[in-house]
Amino acid sequence: MLVNRFLLALCLVVATTVHAIAATSPMPGLPDYEASQAGEGDDVPVGGTSNPLVRVLLSRSFGAVTRVYVSANGPFRISDDQGNTVVSGTSETVAIVSVVPDAITPGTYRVQASVDGVSKIFPTSPLLTATTFSGDTMIQLGATAVTKRQAYRGAAGFSATTSGRVRVVNIAGLEEYLQGVVKAEIGGSAPIEAMKAQAVAARTYTVHNLGRMASEGADLDDTTRSQGYLGVSGETPAILRAVRETRGQVIVYNGSPIDAMYCTECGGVTAQGPPSEPYLRPVTTPGCETKAPWTLKLDAKQAESFAKSVSGVPLGSVKSIAVTKTDDSGRATEVTLTGATDTRAVSGVRIRQVLGADILRSTLFTVKSEADGGFTFTGRGWGHGLGMCQCGAIARASGDKPESYSQILGAYYSDTKVTALTPDMIRRAVPSVGPSARAGGKLKGRGY
Repeated sequence: MLVNRFLLALCLVVATTVHAIAATSPMPGLPDYEASQAGEGDDVPVGGTSNPLVRVLLSRSFGAVTRVYVSANGPFRISDDQGNTVVSGTSETVAIVSVVPDAITPGTYRVQASVDGVSKIFPTSPLLTATTFSGDTMIQLGATAVTKRQAYRGAAGFSATTSGRVRVVNIAGLEEYLQGVVKAEIGGSAPIEAMKAQAVAARTYTVHNLGRMASEGADLDDTTRSQGYLGVSGETPAILRAVRETRGQVIVYNGSPIDAMYCTECGGVTAQGPPSEPYLRPVTTPGCETKAPWTLKLDAKQAESFAKSVSGVPLGSVKSIAVTKTDDSGRATEVTLTGATDTRAVSGVRIRQVLGADILRSTLFTVKSEADGGFTFTGRGWGHGLGMCQCGAIARASGDKPESYSQILGAYYSDTKVTALTPDMIRRAVPSVGPSARAGGKLKGRGY
């Protein structure tokens, strides 16, 4: 990727991510650039030539910081949204992007850059962008002066949040972004065909969900709200190969990229998707039924507090917690809570939200009453269970008769096919109101 070829486009792109964007306003589309700019010696890309820019909110490492330390392994610059150079640096330069009160609009904030204690700020610029001049040069970001800075391909955009924090967005080509996703999601030791399946699923999920976090100035973030992302530290020779050999490939249903959900461990069977996503059907996954078994015990006092929190009304001492409805995969879709004063039915997803998705790891559970008035949840799997099971993908790619990545994807996404990404498939969604349009566990990740 030659950053200097789309430097001006990046400045205009990042200008659309300012904190003033209303949560319900649409996010304009971003320009594409040629996927073949990967460097000499690369194979001809597989699939289409579209490599859209992806804006990744770096909330995992920079979600609550008031300053960010910026450097690069070569020449770089920090510019405002008009293209004016604020900082021009070398590999020896460390700039600090920080939040300051806005002198023009009281009660709001903006970002400034400084080097060696000298502040550089353009009063009319609501954001700053750090870019490099070569595909071999990477932006390096750190949350403190002493922590090791993390390297990212592409560019980095900085703006101020309404609470006075720095919002950090990495802007990279789709293929370069995926190089930092695969390891974060399926690990660095999975069989190559499982890595390829992960790359195609993640690419498809990304394309389908472009613009989902536009109210936060991004498409996706680097947490389980969307997909894990490690930047350059997630790149290994095997992962680069998996991304390269599936370049431009996406999963489609009726000609459109699917919402390619995937989960860590399905507990032996994947979940039933909504009617709008008929390609997400229960799939038996041998070997995963014994993975990640878990139990959760609530004593009588905890059960009473839990019942009140999950139902929204006091139920008194809890007499019964029973799974009263399940989907085709056996996951709890309705759980009835019977207390001394009232009875309420809630969804299994609602229970996970209240108890915590890392505590009640899935909705594939049963509930048993204990003699002391408490209750024990026993379940399998970790995550929402929808789509490709990463545990199952690894199993399918292993053994005496390993499956190819296309076979793995075909097993988990019914009636779909893998095809080349084309420009007409790339549309940014109208942003949601609030942190997630897919509440109730629909977003991918261990925590959902």
